[in-house]
Amino acid sequence: MKYLPFLVAMTAGQSLLPFDQILPILWSPVVSVQAGQEIAYQLSNARNVSCEATIHFQNSTFLPITMRVRPKPCAGDQNAFFTLPVAVPDGMMAVEWECSGSNATLVDIMAVSGGTGDSEALLQEETCMVVECRNTSSSGMLVC
Repeated sequence: MKYLPFLVAMTAGQSLLPFDQILPILWSPVVSVQAGQEIAYQLSNARNVSCEATIHFQNSTFLPITMRVRPKPCAGDQNAFFTLPVAVPDGMMAVEWECSGSNATLVDIMAVSGGTGDSEALLQEETCMVVECRNTSSSGMLVC
């Protein structure tokens, strides 16, 4: 797997994803997340481009989970949220972000606990990204 053994760290629970810049990998601190927890990103999306977030697991029994992130019609700051499925395995995971028009990749390394480790249930569970504008009071847009 691309990011395994996982680097040694990851970003904070809410990190800024710079769509218009080279996307670095943050090495420290390692952040622990719980299965079933909401993971939030702040998107700086002046070009209003689409992206993909892919979750890779250290446990190779589990296939990666890919979520498309389509921006709302408000260029600029947006928030993106997803709930980490309960069926994920405990251990390390990487969330890899790639955006159209950019060769750069952002990778967040996370330590997961509280997962059931049920690969069959995870295949049945749909993981979706919710995107919302930060500058308006519009409701979130569910993207699966």
